[in-house]
Amino acid sequence: MRLASSIDHSILKPNATTEAILHGAQLCIEYHFGAYCVNSSNVATAVRALSTSPIPVAATVAFPFGSVTTSAKAHETYDVMRLGAREIDMVANIGWMLDNNWAGVTEDIKAVVGSAGGAPVKVIIETGYLTRDHILFAIDAIAKAEAHYVKNSTGFGPKGADIEEMSWIRKMTPPHIGVKAAGGIRTRVQAIELIQHGINRIGTSAGPALVKEGVDQ
Repeated sequence: MRLASSIDHSILKPNATTEAILHGAQLCIEYHFGAYCVNSSNVATAVRALSTSPIPVAATVAFPFGSVTTSAKAHETYDVMRLGAREIDMVANIGWMLDNNWAGVTEDIKAVVGSAGGAPVKVIIETGYLTRDHILFAIDAIAKAEAHYVKNSTGFGPKGADIEEMSWIRKMTPPHIGVKAAGGIRTRVQAIELIQHGINRIGTSAGPALVKEGVDQ
């Protein structure tokens, strides 16, 4: 698998300007990234910038805390799909996971999956707040809700992607569900090692640095 096509190039900082979003889109085109991940208010700009490219825009939902109502998540998902997003990166309700409210977590994810209308839904569980038992229950909730990916971090939480945890998550996740790693992935070596451990997607704002050190064909 080409490294570039596994990368979700991400511009998610709260101070991202229109100029930054447009520049990120150009980088996606130049490096042939797999997707362009932006906050929901920037979806329309990103979609227009990629209008002549097959690269999908992935929109964040309830980012970065996940602590909005389920109906708000469902509506935000519907809204970004209407604007042209083709993938969703949603944040699960972290407090509910810590409360072991797994029925609520599952229904929360289901609402987003329903609003996404078949588009891939990546569920961010922010593992830095969770025990291994919590992570196992979260994976089960994601499977029950028929979402498409487990994602470890927003990149704004207390922990990013480390090889040991990501490898374990991949082993614990059903094979039909993808695993996306995010948070602190800044080098080509890190990205390739994650992929070698079975990770399907890499979320990073450092996409060019990950691919330009070698010919990625």
